[in-house]
Amino acid sequence: MRILITDDEFFVRKNLAMMLLKIDPLIDIKEVSDGDEFLNAMNGQTFDAAFVDIKMPGINGIDAIKKIKESCSRTLFFILSGYSEFSYARQALQIGIADYLLKPVDYKTLNSVLERINLQIVENNIKTQDELKLILHHMINNLSSFPRIKLLGSFLILVQLEDGIGKGVLKDGIFSDLIFFVSTTIKQKTITLFFSDKASDIQSLYRSLLATDGLENLSLFVSSQINAASELSQQYRSLVSLEKYRVLNGIGHVYTSGNLSQGNETVCSLCCALQLAYLEKNYIEYHTISNSLILYLKKSRDNSELKTRQTNLAAFLSTFLSEHLSININEDGFDELKKVLDERGLELLGDIDSNTKILQIENYIKNHFAEELSVSMLGDLFGFSPNYLSTLFFNETGEKISNYISSIRLANARKLILETTLSIKEVASITGYHSQSYFNKLFIEAEGYTPAKYRQNTMKSMA
Repeated sequence: MRILITDDEFFVRKNLAMMLLKIDPLIDIKEVSDGDEFLNAMNGQTFDAAFVDIKMPGINGIDAIKKIKESCSRTLFFILSGYSEFSYARQALQIGIADYLLKPVDYKTLNSVLERINLQIVENNIKTQDELKLILHHMINNLSSFPRIKLLGSFLILVQLEDGIGKGVLKDGIFSDLIFFVSTTIKQKTITLFFSDKASDIQSLYRSLLATDGLENLSLFVSSQINAASELSQQYRSLVSLEKYRVLNGIGHVYTSGNLSQGNETVCSLCCALQLAYLEKNYIEYHTISNSLILYLKKSRDNSELKTRQTNLAAFLSTFLSEHLSININEDGFDELKKVLDERGLELLGDIDSNTKILQIENYIKNHFAEELSVSMLGDLFGFSPNYLSTLFFNETGEKISNYISSIRLANARKLILETTLSIKEVASITGYHSQSYFNKLFIEAEGYTPAKYRQNTMKSMA
């Protein structure tokens, strides 16, 4: 709890602070002596409650509260006065003061006031949780409007879970008894707004997370201190751009932009993409990325950075592949790593139902239509015999797989014919047809005339 005491009488301030601390020694108290200092303090920090004297040099207590109250809606204001005149009490009530306290304030009154402040803190926290969840939703979805909330003393933290197992453990409010924060989970990441003025509290949060079952493998990426909700999008983008570099820096640490070496971006990006594909059971992505990773590592045997950080690379891959890996960049091959990646790929393939496999085959065709595609090749890739794949694809889609491949290629060919100046021969080659005459034959069957005539007629009708 944070309380601001404003009174021009030194002994009044000290006596009130002493009484409050006697009731609750954990209260964080700040003292100021006039209205201008009060306004400066309220603009620079967030307080749960403020005790403000009416009669002070310069601006009086009621006028000072009027200036600040709209932007400090979560603060309870208590007027301190030696006057019991009705006019003062009426003014206080008109501007929404929580209570009008006559000096000297006794312990019974203060106890009642603190109970009220504690209740307001709980209500404010619930309201803030809802508003901050809205902020996080806007931030993650690249929306620009934010509630006008002061975020003084707050940090944005990206909590990265390597295997996804502990995702359910990070539910809202689990550490609210430590320091107030709000979080939301997206994919394998938890985005947290954490409120504290002390960097050491980040370490306390991290130790608490590590001590929680299911959260053994995690890393924290911490922003610089945030003062306004409008700063969140920039900080969020910065953290997301940094988190992949844990692959070579090592998992299980607290990172900031100042203590994180960015390293080899290609390896870091491939490994994070491989992890996501594996956890989302996307076999095609996993298969493609794992082959790209092995190929890149083989080409990078002389890379000194990869040699010195290969232990961190192996540790990262081991977390989600459930296999203790050792990678030796100095050796000619990566047989052990490739063997494990292939084995996990086959297990992944076995866990996917037939309908999902067909959807993934369709996506593969859409992304690789310019390459060699055949029923036999797709069957080998997805673990089906050619005949079984043909039957399964037809039963699931009502279309022959060869016709589906042609339809995707021709759709892309039409797009290139109309949106580029490429020759028909170049269009045929780009869309997977090595023979222009065969391409022309299929195009005529689909459209009724040659590709050149299709371009001519369409352009004429659009003129």
